[in-house]
Amino acid sequence: ADSQTFFARDELRTNGVLPLLSWDLNAPNQPPKITLINVEHTTRVLGSAATPNGRVYAVGQEWTGVISFWNPVTGEALGQLHSSSNGYIGVPYRFSPNGQKLASYALWSTIRLLDRDLPQKELSVLLPYIRIRDSAFSADGKFLAVACEDHCIHVMETATMQEVAILRGHQQAVVSVAFSPDGRTLASCAAGGTLKLWSWPARREAATLAQGSIEFRFVAFTPDGNALLAGGWGKTQIFRVASLAE
Repeated sequence: ADSQTFFARDELRTNGVLPLLSWDLNAPNQPPKITLINVEHTTRVLGSAATPNGRVYAVGQEWTGVISFWNPVTGEALGQLHSSSNGYIGVPYRFSPNGQKLASYALWSTIRLLDRDLPQKELSVLLPYIRIRDSAFSADGKFLAVACEDHCIHVMETATMQEVAILRGHQQAVVSVAFSPDGRTLASCAAGGTLKLWSWPARREAATLAQGSIEFRFVAFTPDGNALLAGGWGKTQIFRVASLAE
């Protein structure tokens, strides 16, 4: 969320109450705060996401075609987005840096870009025969990188959701992507343990940091952009990445 708070949802109770746990990362030994969210008319939660500032929590509700928004501290309802004539609204996955837009996954190969205040501005892109594994916004929110099972990273311009680049170089499915805080570097990891850096201004591969040592499942930059965390199967490695993608 805001780099100081970690959220995790518990199982949805039979009465429609969803316990949301939050930890203060400045006091990791303290028990989590529990907020009860009253999610109505659903029997299952399909995905969730928090805004970067930790003030809004999105919940995907099965069967209702609704993504609901909540204050994760008070449990107050903040509104909903519904499926439109364009089809299933999808599962909430990633908020833009300013928290205004939300990327959701509809089926395996469709990604939608939703606006919390302007639901009529819904944009979507279908990547034929490609399963989406992860996505990440650039720091300025202008681009959305999508990790896919076709071994590629597909990058969309968020204003139109038009594809502006395809980054090729991995030999297996790409499972996680992350932009650096300055927006100049994109990190990715793929099945088989390959970890790469890409120069986003040049739209090219810049470095291979690891290959086959660990089956990485996620990548994330530190807030200063000088280090990259990559982890999977109970292990996390830290790589110094300053200037590698210049």
